Amino acid sequence: MGILGRVAAVVLVACSWSTVRADVPAPEAPAAQTDAAGPEAKRWIWSWKWDDGVRYHLEIPFDSVWVVPDRGPLLDEPIEKRLAFVGTIGARVQVDGAGYASTRGLEDVDNGGELRRLRFGTRGVYYLLGHVSYALDVELIDSSFEVGDVYLWWKGLPVIQRFKIGNFTPPMSLESLTSSRDTVFMETALPVEALGPARSSGVQIGGPVLDQRVTWALSFVRTLGTTDQGDKSKAGGRAVGRITWLPEDDRERARLWHVGAGASVLFSAENVRFESRPESHVAPSLVDTGELRAADQSTIFDLELMHIRGPWLFLGEGLGATVSGAGSATFWGAYALAAYSLTGESQPYDRTSGILDKFVPARPFSWHDGTWGALRVAGRVSHVDLTDGPVAGGRETNLTADLTWFVNSWLLFKIEYGSGFIRSRPDAGNLHFGQARLQIDFY
Repeated sequence: MGILGRVAAVVLVACSWSTVRADVPAPEAPAAQTDAAGPEAKRWIWSWKWDDGVRYHLEIPFDSVWVVPDRGPLLDEPIEKRLAFVGTIGARVQVDGAGYASTRGLEDVDNGGELRRLRFGTRGVYYLLGHVSYALDVELIDSSFEVGDVYLWWKGLPVIQRFKIGNFTPPMSLESLTSSRDTVFMETALPVEALGPARSSGVQIGGPVLDQRVTWALSFVRTLGTTDQGDKSKAGGRAVGRITWLPEDDRERARLWHVGAGASVLFSAENVRFESRPESHVAPSLVDTGELRAADQSTIFDLELMHIRGPWLFLGEGLGATVSGAGSATFWGAYALAAYSLTGESQPYDRTSGILDKFVPARPFSWHDGTWGALRVAGRVSHVDLTDGPVAGGRETNLTADLTWFVNSWLLFKIEYGSGFIRSRPDAGNLHFGQARLQIDFY
């Protein structure tokens, strides 16, 4: 975990410790309790319930900590005037299996399965004369434990809108920022995997403006070591920014146009490296620049275009990277996808962050009601070029089809078939794959 991530974690632990050291009544009695100090003194309040995750409410009225003269009980006042934690304890499990067939000289790739992701943690809102969002996650990815999102996030601030500190995904690329729970395909597209920023430690400002028709974000971060993204560059710091705009936002007819742009600048690079798996995590990376130790700076650009029209979703991005220093090079990639909900649901969209939101079936699976959840089909074409000048990282083009069955709000199954065409490498060839995922998510 980065330094700022540790700071955020320490603050969260300190806040949590200040709450758990007092006596806590049983969950079935969340109302205020009377202390020996007098009938108006209040004890801590603790309540929880199951609702696609453990929803908890931990609270203490101000007048049980500080003497507030000439004030009555504060329990009936808005929660912004109390000291409280309101959030969810949840988990995400993704189990993948994949089979491969190599042709035209490509080295064989072993079939296999894996626990793609196991995430456990909590996130919610901490109220104290306002509110602060928080997250604290740990993940098991590719058989390695990693610290996930660990941050404090102040919202509704003047001018800067929001302020975030801790570990998070820097604001660039719609598909990279979208939660792994909500991406259309099992894995991000080739260019996003290669050039999109990995989870980092740092600070960020920005938020939605103009009635949520525009979002902006600017961050300064240091990339953490992670196996979940192909940008393995190491440097003293990275500045990342993004802006989005909704030219059309017709919520009644479920029609939306999204346009976005982002950029990332790497400072004081120790080395630059981009690589990408073939949109299947069980397989190894098949295009890879290797470590470019002579590089002293890297700049990445991203353009986004998305259209939602009823049950249809169209999404595309183009990314490019320039590497300066000895042996300068330019890399690029793009993808386009189309998805259609066979059961009529429209793709949800998070207007506060400019990303895809959780897809929930209108009629969850039920034997009693005779409903079967939601079905969505999707297709994607993607390309990444990591070969330029002295760098022979390879080129790859992928075609992938996806069928997703959303059983209910927390359970889904995915089946995908794809073909990757790898060129400009000594071990060039084609890779055909079929893969499936079981996903359980309570968050």
